Amino acid sequence: MPPHIPASSLYTTVDRRSLLELLGGPGVEVHIGPKPSAEKQEQENRIWCLSQNWLAYHSRLFNLLATYSQQRSTVIIDSEPRIFDKFVKFMLCGRYSHSQKLGEVDKVRESAKVWVLGSKLDAPKFMNVAMKNMHYTYNNYHRLDPLASIGPITVQYVCDNVVPGEPLYDFFRDVVVTYWARGSVLKHGRDFKSSVDYEKQWGEIFGKYPSFQNDLLTRLGRAGSHIKPLPAYLVPEDVESVVSRPESAPPPNVP
Repeated sequence: MPPHIPASSLYTTVDRRSLLELLGGPGVEVHIGPKPSAEKQEQENRIWCLSQNWLAYHSRLFNLLATYSQQRSTVIIDSEPRIFDKFVKFMLCGRYSHSQKLGEVDKVRESAKVWVLGSKLDAPKFMNVAMKNMHYTYNNYHRLDPLASIGPITVQYVCDNVVPGEPLYDFFRDVVVTYWARGSVLKHGRDFKSSVDYEKQWGEIFGKYPSFQNDLLTRLGRAGSHIKPLPAYLVPEDVESVVSRPESAPPPNVP
């Protein structure tokens, strides 16, 4: 049976009165948008004004910024506004809504972007909700096929944003190994209908990230699913217990 993902389990350590206290206090102006690009003169940006306490409760990054900086404005670079919207929804109800169709193999999986944003914010509960969604999508749970196909563009995004040994990297490595021989699930040939050359895209990934190719080659000969149980891909959720730093330590850099 697939794991049950509760609607909200974030406030088990705080009562409703404490939640109201989290929503009060000074606000932080959070600027969300991608890095400036010469190709794109007009960038998509959005500004949120959110409770500093509320952000700090869910994110170690904001917790540290609140400790070391008196500034009320924080800029998060190279994050899509619609992905940060999901973080705000997650803080409200403990989950986020999906807006991506399962059959979109030529777009980066949305939950992979959510996980990467969670890593930037150092928000482990948010990261784990994203991982639960991805694990439910690609682990067949006795289904004939996973709920979604996967194309090289998602793997490219993962390799660009995380390193081997991180849960997101390990998860998609295991997904690719598991479904490599299933052309209906993992796209690695030429799609004559859409003229997409997946084989070329995989070649570019292997050329840029030979360690990923080596990981595949050392595992492809082993039969059966390589996708591990969900707990193997989760990160510890001790958000509130931020390690104290000496006063001389510099404030953290905003990603």
